[in-house]
Amino acid sequence: MRLIEYRNGTASIVEVKQLLSYAAGSSSERLNQILDKVYSGPNTKLYVMTDNNMVLGIIGSKRSEDSAEILHLAVDTHKRRQGIGRNMVDEWMALEWPVEVTAKTDHDAVGFYRKYGFIIHSLGEKYPGVERFLCRFIPQSR
Repeated sequence: MRLIEYRNGTASIVEVKQLLSYAAGSSSERLNQILDKVYSGPNTKLYVMTDNNMVLGIIGSKRSEDSAEILHLAVDTHKRRQGIGRNMVDEWMALEWPVEVTAKTDHDAVGFYRKYGFIIHSLGEKYPGVERFLCRFIPQSR
């Protein structure tokens, strides 16, 4: 497995959009907007985890000085619970070297971040019936 920065042609756009839909919703218009606007900036990057030319997952982030925010993190539904998400975060941290990492997530994914070692804070109900969480992690010095 290896983590590579996503660029047109490095991975199937169909696979990337499918994975992004797990983290951001399935509206084609919204997915195009995220790819065109969010990941076209100088401080944002989208990475894909590949294995034998198969796209297994994505991780997208935004940098600001020494910190980084994970914007999107998703693993193929048939490949979950195999350590791919953890491997993506590990490799992403090795590439980006953030001093602090944050992520905002919902109830479905907060367990992943907690298990990884993030400190979890509830942000309350941000949308009707949807509690959001702020996850914060300080990587160990290397």
